[in-house]
Amino acid sequence: MLGLSLRLLGIAAILALAGCRSRADVKVDPALAEPAWPGLTIDLTPDPAAGEVSVALRLSGDAAAKVAALDVARLWADTRGASAIGRVEARDGDGDLPLHDGPDDAPDRTYLPARAPRGGELVVRYRARANGDTSRFGLHLTRDHASGVGHAFLLLPRIESVIPVRIRWHLDALAVGASAASSFGVGLVETARASSEQLGQAAYLAGPTHVEEALPSLPSPIDGDDAGAPPRPLAPARLVVLGSPGFDTRAAFYWSTAALVTLDRFFEDPASAAKAPADPFAFLLVAAPGLGGAHDGAALTSSFALWFDQARAFDAGLKSVVAHELTHRYLGGALRLEDESGREAVWFSEGFTVHLARRWLLESGMVTPRDVLGDLRRTMDDRASPERAAACATSAGGRSQEEYRRGARYAALTDAAIQKASSGQRGIEDLVRELLARGRIEGHRAYPLSAWREAVQRELGDSGGATFDRVITHGEAVELPDSAFGPCFHRVSRDDNVLDLGFDRRSLARTPAVVTGVVRGSAAEIAGLRDGALVLSAKLPADDAIAPKSGKKPEVVLTLAGRGGGRKIRYRPWTKRHVVAWEAQECDKRR
Repeated sequence: MLGLSLRLLGIAAILALAGCRSRADVKVDPALAEPAWPGLTIDLTPDPAAGEVSVALRLSGDAAAKVAALDVARLWADTRGASAIGRVEARDGDGDLPLHDGPDDAPDRTYLPARAPRGGELVVRYRARANGDTSRFGLHLTRDHASGVGHAFLLLPRIESVIPVRIRWHLDALAVGASAASSFGVGLVETARASSEQLGQAAYLAGPTHVEEALPSLPSPIDGDDAGAPPRPLAPARLVVLGSPGFDTRAAFYWSTAALVTLDRFFEDPASAAKAPADPFAFLLVAAPGLGGAHDGAALTSSFALWFDQARAFDAGLKSVVAHELTHRYLGGALRLEDESGREAVWFSEGFTVHLARRWLLESGMVTPRDVLGDLRRTMDDRASPERAAACATSAGGRSQEEYRRGARYAALTDAAIQKASSGQRGIEDLVRELLARGRIEGHRAYPLSAWREAVQRELGDSGGATFDRVITHGEAVELPDSAFGPCFHRVSRDDNVLDLGFDRRSLARTPAVVTGVVRGSAAEIAGLRDGALVLSAKLPADDAIAPKSGKKPEVVLTLAGRGGGRKIRYRPWTKRHVVAWEAQECDKRR
């Protein structure tokens, strides 16, 4: 009997195993075995050895069944996110979910599910390639850290509404002690409410991070700055630093937070601005080696991200970038102008931002006139070399640098006219405030160009409309009066040494760095530089460098690949040219 029982148990075990094998062809995704979370979960796993980040997305609930497309940006700023995406796999509660390519001419690369997701689940997996994009906003990965803007590597289900989102980091492959942060929070698990666009328009950081936050017992560092203005609560902000910058991050946090509060006071009605604290906001700083004087900043979802050289001070240049991108919360963010085709008016979103960011910084006393002189010269001087003029004619993500300059000059011209007509009581910011208020009432953020023309004509009469037509509609040159920037600056005309590299600086940002655009007869050509030269290393003056009045002028040093090793080319990239320039002077900064 004992032997029979054992045989029967053996048969039962074999049948049980056979039953298991009969179901082995039904694949169970590990993500689906996890209890459902009510919203979208994004799992990010950096893999430095492969130079990739593994991305897994799981959407649960009613939102999963409504997904009709997955999108990744083909081009955002100067990133190309669609090029970073590897093979994509999708599954739902019923198993594999085939994906088909969407239209080739769409601004985003689109993946279309063959059918509506079923079973209340959608899981998408892929690997994003890092370090293939020269843009600082692109996905970058080393043994120590990972960074990137969502549009540069996230393939997301198309979700217009705001839903619960959970971001989870898996950092076992990074150096010991790595932590994580994003535009939505800090930590290995972050939760928020966001749409697909807000997730794409966000920064994601992992590695050695440091967080600065306000002490609840301390007042705002600028409370009481403006006599008669109600005090505004300190913005609930944080500053997250990836890497090891060479400046006091606590001081940078308080300066940046003060800038955020000052900006709100500049664009909002003071009484209404004081009623409620600002929305939570994050300053995300990425200190990277080897950037020198170069930097990149971006206004993102409830945040601002800045990439800069780790040895750089928190100087006037970086402060100007912070101010510029914060101003986009209003210009280009809460308010934008569009032409008849629906294209954003870059002269307004960018040009007005250049002008007004400089103004509110100065009038608040947060910077000195000399601090913003470099920024002023970049958009207003006639110093531009042929190389910089060529850069102004090109477009990055549809935003022409020439439109920046034209918009900034038009803003300065119109601002000066309004201030003169009102004896200093009004400026172009008052017209912006009126459009912002109108947008809040009507529920709009975009208006046609005619809305601005009507506003400036009401303010200045026929001359306001005529100037708009001449400068914006017909593209005529802007001649600025000597008093265009108030008592802090004056215009001078003189022969000056201007920077002229003699080749296209942007060619060195490519991989490999192959020289293009060598100008015939330039110092570069005379020194022996030719199109097609492969550059192993380069030492260049900053793009906005000013020749010193005494001593030797900075030179260019290029190490070129060649037979038997590299060879160096040296020359001084300066030429004499008659220019109109602006200089700073002592003044009363406030209007």
